Amino acid sequence: MKTRFLNVMIGFLLPAAVACSTSQSATRPTTPAVTTISQARQDYLAGMEALREADYPKATDLLQRVARAPSYIVYAPLAKLRLADAAFFQDRFEEAMEGYRSFIETNQGDPNLHYAAFMLAKSAVKAQPSQFFMDPPADRRDQRRIRSSMAALMDFVERFPDSPYVDQALAMLHES
Repeated sequence: MKTRFLNVMIGFLLPAAVACSTSQSATRPTTPAVTTISQARQDYLAGMEALREADYPKATDLLQRVARAPSYIVYAPLAKLRLADAAFFQDRFEEAMEGYRSFIETNQGDPNLHYAAFMLAKSAVKAQPSQFFMDPPADRRDQRRIRSSMAALMDFVERFPDSPYVDQALAMLHES
């Protein structure tokens, strides 16, 4: 009796387990990371073109694919930087700040470091709430965001005095 019960249970559970395991892998969309430098270059350039054309979903898909590439592919960190740019251009400043901050932390020797630091500061400035007539006056609002954006701008100017973005950073400092 026990063996018959076990055979019946196995007869029911085994097909269900197989069906569950195959349905999960079939429904999970996966976009593989780029594995060759030529493929990464091609996808990165296509992502840049989509970014220029303001086709942000297409650019994000292509650049994310490149960003997941192994670290030895030189386009991977550039793709991460451009993903932050895509977020910035879509006015998602908090997400852009996180992307720029991540790029700065992981790519200290990169020649685009000054650009990422400038865009981090610019995102912090843009993330400040706009002047709305129902808001309290600026002197009565929470000043932490303003102070952090000014600190980011001053840090950028101090760390990268030769950057071509210094004039823009100084102008943003004087506007704040």
